[in-house]
Amino acid sequence: MRPKNYKNNCPGVTSIIGLLTNLQYWYGKYGTKHCTEVANKSKAVGHRIHKAVEVYITTGNYQESRCQLKDEGESKMLDCFVNIIDSDKLSGSKQEEPYISKKYQFGGTMDLVTINTIYDWKTDSTPKDKAQERERLLKYKLQAAGYALLIEENTGTEIKQAKFIRVTKDEPPIVKVHSFEITRKSKKMFLNLREIYRELKGK
Repeated sequence: MRPKNYKNNCPGVTSIIGLLTNLQYWYGKYGTKHCTEVANKSKAVGHRIHKAVEVYITTGNYQESRCQLKDEGESKMLDCFVNIIDSDKLSGSKQEEPYISKKYQFGGTMDLVTINTIYDWKTDSTPKDKAQERERLLKYKLQAAGYALLIEENTGTEIKQAKFIRVTKDEPPIVKVHSFEITRKSKKMFLNLREIYRELKGK
């Protein structure tokens, strides 16, 4: 699993973005204990899918990537990611590479970075309404902005595009591809959120 905190106790991008999550509809309906159990199970699925995708991009061996998974449902999710990976001809790119910003004191580990695009694999559930969908997309955009800031500081390369692929655990899986531009505005919004996190968490 990726660390929540990086070197010198720097928070991760996803922890910072987590400030935007509205859990009222979730915990209010189901209760804290049940939701914690569901969240942990969901994280385990996401971890296995991410590992399978990493293996497939690295080796091109579909059977080896499927060995990372638990059941047929997860295999169907992997198939959705593989279709996009093959369509975009993704291979030999940087995967799961951690970066730390000394300037802003935060870290992040990206699923995949090509020459000009950040890719992120999501196994989120389908949003229940338009408000949740807007929240989800805002989080994706700010996550991409945080990653872009890390890459720019550490490599000097400016990345202006992001593609977030969401494959749900439904039967059959629902696939949604979100492509958007990384702008100065989104970077500024992320850095503002970074400062709010610092004020709230003390780090």
